[in-house]
Amino acid sequence: MAMALNQEEQNRVNNVYNEREKALSENNQLYGDLMNQAGELKNQQNAFLAQQQQTQNDILDKQLANQGNLINQQKEEANRNRRVEAGKAMNDYNAYVNPYGIQAERQASAGLTNSGVSETSKLGAYTSYQNRVANANANYQKAVTQYDNAMNEAMLNNDVQKAQNALNMLKLQLENNQDYYSNISSLSQAKMKNAQSLRSEYNDQYNTVYNQIMNEQKQAEAIRQFNEEMAFNRDKYNESVRQYNEQMAFEREKQAEAIRQFNEELALSKKKVAISGGSGGSGGKIKYDTPIEDNINGSSNGDQVLNTNYTPDLTSKRAQDWYLASIDGKQLTYNQLKGLISDGLKGITYGKETGQPFINDKDAERILKTYGAK
Repeated sequence: MAMALNQEEQNRVNNVYNEREKALSENNQLYGDLMNQAGELKNQQNAFLAQQQQTQNDILDKQLANQGNLINQQKEEANRNRRVEAGKAMNDYNAYVNPYGIQAERQASAGLTNSGVSETSKLGAYTSYQNRVANANANYQKAVTQYDNAMNEAMLNNDVQKAQNALNMLKLQLENNQDYYSNISSLSQAKMKNAQSLRSEYNDQYNTVYNQIMNEQKQAEAIRQFNEEMAFNRDKYNESVRQYNEQMAFEREKQAEAIRQFNEELALSKKKVAISGGSGGSGGKIKYDTPIEDNINGSSNGDQVLNTNYTPDLTSKRAQDWYLASIDGKQLTYNQLKGLISDGLKGITYGKETGQPFINDKDAERILKTYGAK
């Protein structure tokens, strides 16, 4: 089961998350700028194409206007020619039917008014005049029609060219738009791919940091449990030592009391012996520091109770304290004595191993000798 994170550990994990969000934001900003630049480029290209089309159309319009001006000039020239021809026909007619012109009054006063051209000739001249005017008008109308047709054709060509220009512009704009959407698609895919790569990278970092924290927590918990166990074992050992020291102190007090009582009894015995010796004994000298060897004759019986009346001189204070606490003053069988000596050699007291012997082989030999055993 995952352990809870403390504030410092949570901050380490949050740092990875914040770095990931910053990297993703920068990635979005980068590709967003590239997409905006692509859109601006597309709009600039389309605007340039529209301006180019407008320029071409303006040129076409100027060309058409110029052509129209030329046609109008030609129409006006044809109209002037028509009027000139009509004027000439009128002049010719007038000259024919009235050859005297302004002299008509003089001629009339001279009696020459009806002389010269007949009415039939006048009629023929007038007909010729009308024919010339009709021909002039017909030629004018024919020229106007031709000029109008040429203008219409020019306007049609202008419209066709404008339409072609529009088509070309739309074609180029379509290509621009296709390039734009292709770029946007590529940038979008690159953006998503890079974002996925960033997420994967920071997820790996997150897992690494998180697993490291978990391992640190496990190690800290193991150290805590070890220290707790060590503290418990120290307390347990200290308690064992305290109990042992307490037992040793009690045994020493008990031994001191036994020695005191023994000394009292010994003093009393000496006093009795002295009194007895004074009344006819062998001099009253008795040796009390030798072991009582009449407990065992030759070899020891394992169930035979042994005892002694003195304390052996052992090799260390630890051995001496152990002897006083465990053996001294007790009536023991040979087997019991051997068992206690074996525990002392192994460092065992009250069934617990201390890891250090209380006595050595020399001490064991002296204790056995004290009890007259081997």
